[in-house]
Amino acid sequence: MQPHVGLALDPEWRMPEGKVPGKTIGRVGAAEVNRVSGYLSGLVRAHKLPEKLFVLHQFRASMLPDITRIRKQPGLALVQHVDGFGTRSEKDATWNRLRRPQQFHLGYKLFYDEDVKRYRAADVLRFKPVPELVSFQ
Repeated sequence: MQPHVGLALDPEWRMPEGKVPGKTIGRVGAAEVNRVSGYLSGLVRAHKLPEKLFVLHQFRASMLPDITRIRKQPGLALVQHVDGFGTRSEKDATWNRLRRPQQFHLGYKLFYDEDVKRYRAADVLRFKPVPELVSFQ
């Protein structure tokens, strides 16, 4: 067991049969997310590990169609990582549309090459609510 390792799921790449990654945006249901997080929670408990990050990437509502049914699990910090690239107004619209602070810790992704007039980390830390995880890709 690696006590410092968490897990991230990216529904974008969960393809239906016969679909091509990059041409189709994937999706994953809450039941599958809950099975995976339940398994990870069990490992945390069984091995007396510190709390682990459990990150869900999302830039479209369709990626997690029944997001309200995703359950918190003991030993996991569930993070909704609002993803997607574009202009500041496009990213703001995605952030405002998708974020669920009542259900998750919040994360925000910045893209070095794809974002237009990319926010700086200091800008993101002024968001309300403030994301607890900010990543750069």
